[in-house]
This record gives sequence, structure tokens and C-alpha cells, in this order.
Amino acid sequence: MTKTKRIFSTLGAALAVLFIAWAAPASAASSAVWTQYGAESFFTGTLDGVSLTSEGRLELGLRSREIMQTSEPYIWSLARDGNALFAGSGNKAMVYRLDTSGNYDEMALLPGIGVSALAVGGKGELFAGTFPSGEVYRIDRRGKHELLASLPGRYVWALIPDGRGNLYAAMGSPAGVHRIGPNGDVKTLLRTSERHILCMALDENGNIYAGSSPGGLVFHIDVKSEKSTVIYDLDEEEAYRIISLGGGDVLVAANKDQNPTAAPQQGNGGGNAQAQAGGNSDEPLSFPLPYFSPQGGPPAAPSVIYRIRHNGDIRRMFTLPDPVILSFLKLDDTHYMVGTGNRGNVYTLDLETRKSVMHQLPVKQVLNITGDRKAQYFATGNPGSVYTFENAHNATGTYLSPVNDTFAPSTWGRLWASGDEPARTRLVFNVRTGNTEDPDDGTWSEWSPSIKNLSGSMDAPPGRFIQYKTGFFASDTAATPHLREVNIAYLAANQAPRINDLAISQVPPKRQAPPQDSQEGGNGKAGRAAAPPPGANPQPMANYMVGSLTANQEVTFTWKAVDPDYDALRYALYFRRLPSQHWTLIEDEYYASEYRWLTESVPDGQYVVRLTASDIPDNPPERARSVEKESAPFIIDNSRPVLTASVDAGKKTVAISGTASDDTSIISGLEYSLDNLEWRMLFPADRIFDAQTEPFRFELPGLAPGAHSVIVRARDFVGNTFSVSVTFNVK
Repeated sequence: MTKTKRIFSTLGAALAVLFIAWAAPASAASSAVWTQYGAESFFTGTLDGVSLTSEGRLELGLRSREIMQTSEPYIWSLARDGNALFAGSGNKAMVYRLDTSGNYDEMALLPGIGVSALAVGGKGELFAGTFPSGEVYRIDRRGKHELLASLPGRYVWALIPDGRGNLYAAMGSPAGVHRIGPNGDVKTLLRTSERHILCMALDENGNIYAGSSPGGLVFHIDVKSEKSTVIYDLDEEEAYRIISLGGGDVLVAANKDQNPTAAPQQGNGGGNAQAQAGGNSDEPLSFPLPYFSPQGGPPAAPSVIYRIRHNGDIRRMFTLPDPVILSFLKLDDTHYMVGTGNRGNVYTLDLETRKSVMHQLPVKQVLNITGDRKAQYFATGNPGSVYTFENAHNATGTYLSPVNDTFAPSTWGRLWASGDEPARTRLVFNVRTGNTEDPDDGTWSEWSPSIKNLSGSMDAPPGRFIQYKTGFFASDTAATPHLREVNIAYLAANQAPRINDLAISQVPPKRQAPPQDSQEGGNGKAGRAAAPPPGANPQPMANYMVGSLTANQEVTFTWKAVDPDYDALRYALYFRRLPSQHWTLIEDEYYASEYRWLTESVPDGQYVVRLTASDIPDNPPERARSVEKESAPFIIDNSRPVLTASVDAGKKTVAISGTASDDTSIISGLEYSLDNLEWRMLFPADRIFDAQTEPFRFELPGLAPGAHSVIVRARDFVGNTFSVSVTFNVK
């Protein structure tokens, strides 16, 4: 195994986020590493033809195909009848009829600015709900349409036929649920002070579950008695989509109000739907116009999928990083599909394993989904199109990382990654650097030459900021490369020192931004040690210090856990050595929040620890709940590095050269002393500590005649040290 291969397989994941990270002042003599690892970290980048799993793995995504493109900014609604699809648009209330091959025609143009709901009746007729007039139309196969009902509201958000000739409609402004008879007679089943009923689902008994905005209420409506009850009041402001699982069990997609005080912004293409709808106060909070938090503002609140029983029992099943869930489809009893905004993300969810895979479409919003396990169709906004996924991976894809700020001009060492490249697949990395936050402002460097085989030196000029991109390639669309982690080594420019605290831990400290009042380093932004702007969205990645640990055979884990019911908690700890999948128990029935693990009984390598927290002390077994969390990988290295040194004594100058190497972690420090124990620091030959083998050479000019002794010592990443001495005579 080569020096570089050993680095990425052992050190890489060790520098990802661990249980604890201690802050330490930056040092010009210390190398640093920027690491991206895990789903939350990779989500901050841009995916093009690449998918992201909930386990933090990037891979080639499913191949998407656009089967209909319109000039409209939104395709609000979809319905399916066999091989025929129907799509409703806005800002022109057009109903399109299309097939899965992409052939389509304009079936009917309705009054209004949007077709917000479509449904196919038992006799093959098509029902369409519009806004802002709150009307429902019946359309025959020739496209002839007639007004079926004018409802007491402005928005028709959902339509569901009941199989007996009736049609249920969910309304907004004002909120309500109405039953429309075959002849257009309207019966109101639910009135509420809420502004919108956004979604409905029928259970196996023909009763209705519905979700509202802005109170985030989940209703149950008994159709026979026409009585309604609130079964849950969500923390989120909107119950935007709902699916009945049967037996009084529903899935609810909930959205948080992202910016309650901000004025709405203009939509892309076709004008402003809010303005045309007649005001800003009527629309749902998640009305899908392309909005984004201002740069430097607070991060978007995540959207959530809950499982709620009729008795009010609730479980959080999935938390998605997107601000809004806009569409929801049941594929089978276990698998579901979710469309979000405002990055065009589509998630496949496994309810049993609680795992997910994120794909992307080249749109802002995924407004509606229809289909089944074999084929799915997506109505999108900005632009207004209909897409489907094919049963094959993309042949190529790109992941573009967020920009990383090292807080000072830096020189760059190696990039190394953790991933897999099956036969006929490959990963290729490129980097670019600059001294401004915007990589596209024209001042950054060009993309570097390609880095292959998961590791290599970066041919990039010095700079304060860095960004990388990863190309995914597969000549066999049944296979895909996988990327789990990326590390970039660098050496930042020296800054004026300031000591606020001193801590020693087995966890590598993070490299921090210098205080904001520091003005050393020049007048320009790139030279000044500026801290991140107040309120900036903290990214789940870190720059870790190299060579700041003290070796011992003990690793300490600490954690924080709380219970909403104030139950006592019991913990268990397990470990596994990567890449093995086998977990070994460290401690069971443990009650403290700190554990010190003596590691002399396990071999050197890369490890992951799993913590389980259970409320069993205060609950019977059938009621007890538990949760698990895994640490990021870390290194156990109890072996000293290997060190060689030789002397070349000339007439005027003595040169000492040699090599330091370690089998498990990188070399993090070199020092020497001459005739005493006053240690002086050495840099390796390439001037940066980023490898498991580091050659070195230094000169000792002007020595007095006679015998001399030089001691050289090396330190690996976790602090193991080894020394050698050489003696020589100067004539």
C-alpha cells in the first residue's frame, strides 16, 4: 500500500466531527485539515446528477427525463389515469393531457390563474380545482369543461373522489372541507378559523384526515356524522401533505414558517402569482415562490415527516434539511417519495429502516408527484415542467462543495478522500482558491489539474478560501462510485498569538478564526484574520489541528442527552473497527455522561463508537424508547513512529537528514536538539505535515571543533514520539 493510500484509509475520517472538539489558537507551525463528512455536511454543497444518502454517501443519482416543458412558471397539479397524465398549470389555468413519452396537448383553458388540484373520477372524468376563484370544473375526454361547483373559498388545494360519485375539496381563504355531489350540490363538512386546509386523505372507512395552515392542525372528519376533531397540533405552522396508512395512522409532512416578517418576493417567469391572486396575506406560508434566506441570515428550519395516530400518539420519522415539503407520494407500505423546495430535491424514504436517498431535478420546486413503485412523475415549478426518473443511474455527475474559509492566506498540501471506485467507475477531484467569498467573481484561480485515485497533491495557488468539485463517472450505468469523505490539508499564514485557554484532550482541536478585533496581517480582507460574520450559517465541517495531541492509551467520550419527559436515561457503548460492520460491546447499563476507554487491548486502526440512550429506568419494557448515535471515525494509534537519521559532516557545515514514518497516522511534528535538550522545530522536506512518511534535512553551520551530539525526535498525529541520536566530530 502506498503512502497516500494509507493516509486516506486511516486518517481521513478521523478528522471528521467527533463527540467533543476543543478550541485552540492557530499556529503557523501547525498544519490544518478541512474535512467534509456525513449527510449534513455534503448537503451544503451543490449536486448535479448526484444523489446523497442519509448515511452520508454521495453517488450517481437516477437519470431524470423531462417529458413536458411549458412556458408556464408552475405545474401545480398532476393526475394519472392508466397511461394518461393530466397536468394543471399557472399562471395560466391550463390543463394539459400527456403520455409518458412526452406527447401532450392543451386539453382545456379554465378561468383563473392556476389549476391547483386535479383528480380522476370513477367514470374517467377529470375534475380540476382553480384559484383565486375557488371553482371546481368537470372535464370530459374531449376537453369540454363545465363548472361543477363554485366553493366558498379562493383556493382549491386538494380534490378526492370517494368512489360513490361524490368529490371532496380542501379549501383555503377561508379554510374548509366540502363534499360536492354529482350534480354540483355542496355540503360543508369542516369549517375552521384556520386560513387553509392544504391537504386531505381518505382512510379505509371513507373518513377524512386533513391538515391546515397557519396553525399546523391535523383534523379527523367522520363523514357520516359530519363531526370533526383535532387529533394533533403540530409545532410547525403547516401540515402541508398527508397520507393515510390505515388503522387511524397517518403520515404528515410539516413545514415551519421560515420568515414570518418578510414581505413576499417576485416569482420567476410569468409574473407574481401572489400579486395576481389578490393580496399577500391569503397564500399559505409555504406558497412555492422561489425565496431564500438573506446571505448571513439564520439557517432555514428543517421540514419534518411525522407519523400520527388517531389517539394523538406522534413519532418524528424524518427530518429533511429543506425548508418546505411540497409533495408526497406513497409507493408501497414501506417506501415513499417526497418533493421539496427550493432546490428541486426528491427524496425516497424507507419507513422501516428510516433511511433516505436524495436526488435532484433541475428546478426550484417539486410541487406534485403521482405514480406508483414502477414509475413516478413530478410536476415542477420554476420552470413549469413534468419529469420522470428512469431505471438507471446517470453516467456522469458533479458535486460542488461549499466554499471553505481558512481565515488567513494558506498554502495547500494534499487532498485525500474516502470512497469506492468499482470497475468501470471513477472519481475525479479539482480545486480552486481565492481571496474573496465568491468563487465566481473573476478573481479566483482556475480549476486545478485533476486529482485521481482518491488522493493527490493540489496544484493551487495560495489563498484564504478554497472549493473543490468531484466528478462522478460510470461507463456501466448499473454501477456507481461512492464518496464518503473529503480532506484537504493546508498551512495557514502566521497570526499574532493570543492565549485564552489551554486544554489537553485525545480529541483533535479545531482551528478557529482569530478574534474580530485582530488587525494584523495586512489591510485587505484576505490578509486580515476576520471571524465569520455574525449570524452566519455554521457548516457541519471543521478544520482540525495537526500535532496538538498528547499520546496515551485512553480515549474519553462525553455526551449530552435529555428526555422530554424527564425520564432517567441508561446508556450502552459499542465500537467497531472500520471497515468491519461488527459491533463489540464496551459498556452496558451505564448511567454517567462521560466514559474513558483504555485502548491497549485493541489493535491500531480507525474506529467508530455507537451510543445508545434508553428511558428504560422509568418505563416498562413495552413502553420504553431508545435512540442511537454514532461517532465519526477516529484513530487509535498506540505505536511509535519509525525514525532514521544520518550525518554529513563537511568542513564548514554539518547536514542531518533522515525519514520519519508511521503505519497508522500522519507525522505531525519534528524536532532536534544539539548538545543539550533545548528542542528546535523542524519542517519536513515539503514544508507541510500531511503524510505518513516525511523526509527531512537540516544544516548546522559554524560548529565549534570537537565532538557533538544531535537528537532528532518525531511525533505522529496522536502524540506518539520516537527519538534517534547521531554523534560526529568537527575538525
